[in-house]
Amino acid sequence: MFWGRGLVSGAIVALAATVLGCGASTAATWRLDPSISGSVEYTDNVRGVNSGAESDLVFTARPGFQLRGTGGRLRLNLSASVSAEHYAETDGLGGYTPQITGAANAELFEDHLFLDASSSYRRSTLNRNGAISGSGRDLGSNQSDVFNVRLSPSLQFGFGRWARSQTRLTASRSMYDVLDENDDPAADSTSDSTTFGVSETISSGNRFGKFAWSLSGSHTRTRRDSGGNNAASGNTFKRSNVQGRVSYAVTRWATPYVRFGADGFSDVSLTGDNRDGAFFLFGADLRPGPRTTLSFGVGRRFQSVSYDGSFSYRFSSALNLRGSYSESVTTQQELESEPFEFVATDPITGILIDTRTGLPITPGEEAFDQSFTDVVFRSRIFRMGLSGSRLRNTYSLSWFLSRRDTDGSATPRDTSTVGVSGSFSRRLWPDLSLSVNGSFSDTADNAAADSRRYQISTSLNYSLSDTLNTGLTVRHLNRTTEGPGDNELTENSVVVTVRKTF
Repeated sequence: MFWGRGLVSGAIVALAATVLGCGASTAATWRLDPSISGSVEYTDNVRGVNSGAESDLVFTARPGFQLRGTGGRLRLNLSASVSAEHYAETDGLGGYTPQITGAANAELFEDHLFLDASSSYRRSTLNRNGAISGSGRDLGSNQSDVFNVRLSPSLQFGFGRWARSQTRLTASRSMYDVLDENDDPAADSTSDSTTFGVSETISSGNRFGKFAWSLSGSHTRTRRDSGGNNAASGNTFKRSNVQGRVSYAVTRWATPYVRFGADGFSDVSLTGDNRDGAFFLFGADLRPGPRTTLSFGVGRRFQSVSYDGSFSYRFSSALNLRGSYSESVTTQQELESEPFEFVATDPITGILIDTRTGLPITPGEEAFDQSFTDVVFRSRIFRMGLSGSRLRNTYSLSWFLSRRDTDGSATPRDTSTVGVSGSFSRRLWPDLSLSVNGSFSDTADNAAADSRRYQISTSLNYSLSDTLNTGLTVRHLNRTTEGPGDNELTENSVVVTVRKTF
């Protein structure tokens, strides 16, 4: 049973950095915020289906806590809760669902040995054209629990002012339907996986002045557990990379560079041209002003034209714009923990954010569902995020354009999604605030129906005291499709929430 084995061991691994970090940092500051909330939701489409919609009341209790640790050699941010759902009239739904988002890093030996750990537990949609809901509640189908844990120690050395090196080991585990609560057989269609990786990087020191260089190599192996419904389950995806980077600072604001190397991929799902081989990219790092940073590169990689880049612009201390574009050859399982490679704690809100956008971190890739199961695919995604606050207003806006293709596999498939989401909140009075959230996504898939999804919600929140809050939320969800099958649906819901912190 997962409760006695996988979840416990995973939690121990996820918190290993914290335990070891405590020994390295006795001056750490700790803060524990327990909480409990309860809600009543009325929905006119309790199973999130396109026909035969039924209404119901959903009662939810959610105890949880947030733990933060900050010290000279330790950073920890862990949020965890358990949702218990009860349906007034609908049989076969409800149960318990853990929710975990956490990341920690510790300096175990001064300037040399470091340890990073992360974990997440969430409920994920299997197929965007199946049953969906606006609140993520239990639907009885088209959902799977996804648990991820990642541990990464690194060893760093400096060689005077000439060079520095970093050796990093990574071990991660992704598990699906871990509590065996999802009756839908599709919940087990993606195999659990274990990934081990090692990388070595040597880079120049400041002795080289305007000239900089780096050499790196890495190798990862992702083993899929047998038992999935795909021929790739039970096999190992191997990925190797060697590369070099040379740059020269022409001016204080312009540093052109060249990257070159070779990729190697091996997997049973790959046939013929599988994206490996030599690559090169030419680009530049630019800093045209104190508020702007820009990096871009273009060349040939993965057997076609390739790009990469990032940018940021600071309008003010409370308003930042960030963006990034990346390409990779990867698997669904690896993408589940990939955001934690770009995690940081927001200095103002104290929550975990994705440094590529500055927005709250989302485990997994927001642009896609779990329908790519066990194949290896090429992923290309552009992300952009705007976040900030001013006086009584807080706002955020994100936009993404993402594409996956399996042209080098036995079952070619091409899927692209464009989406935008935003939120705005305003404190109307000292104890009353209003917030509006909205999102839109448009997905084109040559192997399934194209779909568009719209969602908007409005909330009023009232503080009865410093530790007791109430809220009223109204949601609307709409999905339209074009292609095989009739999967259009709508849902309207009203939620009343009470939350107590201690």
